[in-house]
Amino acid sequence: MKKIISVSRRTDIPAFYGEWFLKRLDEGFAGWENPFGGQKYLVSLKPEDVMAFVFWSKNYRPFLPAIKRVKETGYPVMFNYTITGLPKIFETNLVDVDDAIDSFREISRLYSREHINWRYDPIVTSNRTNENYHIEKFHELAEKLKGYTKRCYFSFAI
Repeated sequence: MKKIISVSRRTDIPAFYGEWFLKRLDEGFAGWENPFGGQKYLVSLKPEDVMAFVFWSKNYRPFLPAIKRVKETGYPVMFNYTITGLPKIFETNLVDVDDAIDSFREISRLYSREHINWRYDPIVTSNRTNENYHIEKFHELAEKLKGYTKRCYFSFAI
């Protein structure tokens, strides 16, 4: 039975492990260990066993060469791209927002706007990021991503 493979829910593979992922594709499998009990699992990455890959990241820039290779192989894909523009106090060591928007647009052009979801997630309210901040930031980012996606998902940090 074919499976949907959620890539990078445990770690940001597109930002940090693109070469590793391509090696996994070449070898046709990936393994993981359940942190609650230590059971080990192997997952087939062979085309006949994969319905689609779903990628999650806050920085796809380092992964763009891998994305192009995945496209050449014909695997179906979806991308969830988190871009919030939160102040550095909340999100450190992230790629610049404008660079994230550029790579978002590049992925959208390579595939389509149906293949990439924007995640404005999480919405963190504070004395620096109140309701007006988020309304303005969301509007600013939405304008820059207009035409490059059809969906935006969000959640609130409570």
